[in-house]
Amino acid sequence: APHDLWFHAHGCAGSHVVLKGPDKKAEPDKSLVLAAAALAALNSKARHAAKVPVTCAEKRHVRKPRGGKPGLAIVTHEKSIMVRPAEPAAREET
Repeated sequence: APHDLWFHAHGCAGSHVVLKGPDKKAEPDKSLVLAAAALAALNSKARHAAKVPVTCAEKRHVRKPRGGKPGLAIVTHEKSIMVRPAEPAAREET
């Protein structure tokens, strides 16, 4: 969806992570945003670094360039989050 959040480790190859949002008006929980960013850092070539800059943007601001290689994306209106690469903590469902 256009208002889902998209994450990718800045400046290195790695997986893209998408955090699905309930709707466009709701702000996601900060701990979920940090967990998604840490997961993107963990699944990148920078996984062994102490801290990794991760780009975060709404999905509507991410697009593939025409003729671009698989995985290549152009991002506008992004924010950068510094995180330690890590698995997300287990959460209990209530």
